[in-house]
Amino acid sequence: CILVPAQALAAAQGVCAVKFDDHVSETRIGKVLDYLSATDESCAGLKADVQRTEFLAKLAEAFAYKAISVGSVEDKKAEAKLSQAVQSAWETHFEAIAAYETVRARREHAQLLVELFRTHAANQRKGNI
Repeated sequence: CILVPAQALAAAQGVCAVKFDDHVSETRIGKVLDYLSATDESCAGLKADVQRTEFLAKLAEAFAYKAISVGSVEDKKAEAKLSQAVQSAWETHFEAIAAYETVRARREHAQLLVELFRTHAANQRKGNI
């Protein structure tokens, strides 16, 4: 990060300030729009993975519960949740959540940049900037 005098305070606070035009240029917005269009289907697929892995984890839990023949209902539920197959299925589910949330957050950030660019461009057209 290259600092200019106006950014010294931000740097002292641990923030790397970047000039607005460098951060939200037409070139960058073009790349952002390409990213958004390229990740439409993969984001939807990741969201479906979250739902699919949750279903599979619950199914594994149900099978594990069904395989246990002795004990009270609560004991069988607890033992089913401790099953290695169930824990593995839930771990897969949480990994799917992390993957989806990462892409979702990046897409949300990209959408905010586009909105920021649009607002800035509109203000320039009106002569406010």
